[in-house]
Parts: sequence; structure tokens; C-alpha cells
Amino acid sequence: MSDDVKLTKVFGGHWDRRAVNRTLAGLGLAGVSVPLLSRPAPAADDLMCLDWTNYHVPEMIPAYVEKWGDVPPVSYMTDDEDAFQKLRTGFAADTAHPNTFSVSRYRDGGVIRPIDESRLTYWGDIFDEIKQVPGVYIDGELWIVPVSWGNSSVVYRPDLVDPMYQEDPTWGILWDERYKGRVAASATIEEVVISAALYAGVENPFAMTDDDIAKVKGLLQKQHENILFYWEDITSMEQSLASGEIVAAIGWNTTLSSLQREGVPVVLMTPKEGILTWLDGLVWCSNGEGPEEKVYDLMNAWSSPEAGEYLIGTIGYGHTNRNAYDLVPADVLAERGYSDPLASLSQGVFYEPIEPELRERLVIMFDEVKAGE
Repeated sequence: MSDDVKLTKVFGGHWDRRAVNRTLAGLGLAGVSVPLLSRPAPAADDLMCLDWTNYHVPEMIPAYVEKWGDVPPVSYMTDDEDAFQKLRTGFAADTAHPNTFSVSRYRDGGVIRPIDESRLTYWGDIFDEIKQVPGVYIDGELWIVPVSWGNSSVVYRPDLVDPMYQEDPTWGILWDERYKGRVAASATIEEVVISAALYAGVENPFAMTDDDIAKVKGLLQKQHENILFYWEDITSMEQSLASGEIVAAIGWNTTLSSLQREGVPVVLMTPKEGILTWLDGLVWCSNGEGPEEKVYDLMNAWSSPEAGEYLIGTIGYGHTNRNAYDLVPADVLAERGYSDPLASLSQGVFYEPIEPELRERLVIMFDEVKAGE
């Protein structure tokens, strides 16, 4: 029985782990991690991972599973902020899976430690361009092993929207009054606020001025009138797209692969204002007590071409190991947009770190928008 089925039996209806985490938090049980419903606590010689739901599967770390017999215990992340707060308050994880734009905050917060690249089996096979992304190295030390990348953009139903959006792709579809109540946006500021800043033509979306913030807030207030919901659970957004309840949403590459497998016509837009690109990876947490050998085994398993084959072909994201693409059929690479992975990477606007004070202001501003203020 899968974990998702177990969760359905416990909570009733269709639930995924992120939805359960939110419900537990609402009941004052934020410290209870979902895996406790189906997994025992880790043994003293095992790892504890903070990871995303669809990543923590045997197919994603085949070499680790072959050596150690199973995936390590896990507590699921809802986002980078959730993982950071868990680590900051003493949660004993050995690895976490944030985006590169969060690494400097994790480092400055003392929740991660540097990584020895000489112990990384596939480090020489990682795209050099990936290693230069801000947050990978800080002050000459390696702080994250980048493993996967993808895009935050508009995912839309071409059969349900004006054909003009295929000829003139733009974030503006989320403001189109014809689709009032039929669009959705992510609930995270790194996606909804930064995409609005791109649409507004802000010079540097990651270092906004007071005037920039006011302009973006005005746009988000207008967008709010169109929004059916702000999603935290990607499954609910995908189901709404599949049913036609919504026609467009801020989404990721995985939605493209998921809905295409179901025969749902869907497009991941490359907006003329810029498509957002994120890069995530594994960090070594300061609070963890698991064996170093297993930490590096996990990092190496994730970095392998075989892991990349699964990530690209099944989940739909890009992998950082250049040799992974040789294992994926050419038609699948073309369908995912990875026939030339470096070209795909170069067309994006990479997320950059946002200063904590500015980020807090953006969080408050977005909360005001959602509250109708």
C-alpha cells in the first residue's frame, strides 16, 4: 500500500502529504511529521532527510537503495522556508533539499555545513554552468550539491484559452479578465511576487525598491480578482487544470509531464518577459547525527546518470549530470524541452537570494493582497 493511500485511509478523501502537514499544523501538531504515520523513527546509524514528496522514492536514488536496502527516513518539506524553520528550531535532519537561492540564508542561519567535493563521485560530470549559479559556492566553499532544475511559469490549457497566447506568450494571461475565477497562482512569494515583478518590467525583481513593491502590489491586487485559489498542493492545481475548472496557473515542469501522461492538452509557457528557473539540491545539515558515509552516498546516488534518467523521463525536471541525457530517448527529451539542456537553462531568469528584510516586506505585502487589502 502506498503512503498516499495510507494517508487517504487515515484522513479520508484525497490527501497528499503536504495537505496532511497543513492540517496537522492547524491542529497544533506542527511537530508531527507525516512519515510517523507509516515509518518508525530512524535508527541511530540511519539518516533523516527533509525532502519533497515526489523526490523521495527508490527510483530517485537507486545506488543508495542497492547499498543500504531502502530509502532513508524522511520528513516532507512544504517549501524552503518550512525546512529552514524546522532546522533552525533544532529538528535533527542530516540532509535537506532547498533551492540555491535559499542556501546563503541556511548558511548564515547555521543550519548547514560545507561539503567536501572530493567525496562526490559525479562532481566532474555536473554541468560547469550549474556550478557557477549563486549559492552553490559561497566564499570558496561548496554548500549544496545541485541535482535538479526546472521552471516556474504559466501552465495553461491551449484548448481553453485564446490562441494568441501561443503566438505571444506572456505572464499577462493571469490578468486576462476573460478568465476571471479560472486561474490559479502559487502561494509562495518567490513565484507569485517575482513573476508579477517580471510582468511589471521591474529592473531587478530580487532587489525591489519601494516604487517597485508598490507597482507589484497593484498588479497582484488586480490579479487577485482573477484568482480561484492560491495553491500549496500541486496535485489540486493539476486536477483543476485537467478538469478545466482553471485554464491557467503558475506551475512547474512536472505538471506538464503529469498531465500529458493523462492525455490532457497542456503547455508550459516561455513568457516573453522571462521564464523563472530554479535549481535545487542536497545540503548537509548541522543538526544531523547520521553517518557521513550515508550522507555522501545519498548525494552521489542523487547525482548519478541513472537518477537523472528517472528525474527527466518520469518527473519532468532537468538533471545536473550531463550524462543523464544520454539515457533518455530523444523524443522524451524533446517533449520535456531538454534536447539541448544548456540552451534550456540559458533562456531562464535564475532565482537569486532575496535579502531577509526585503523578503519579509514582500511576505507582508502578499498577505495583504490575499486579505483583500
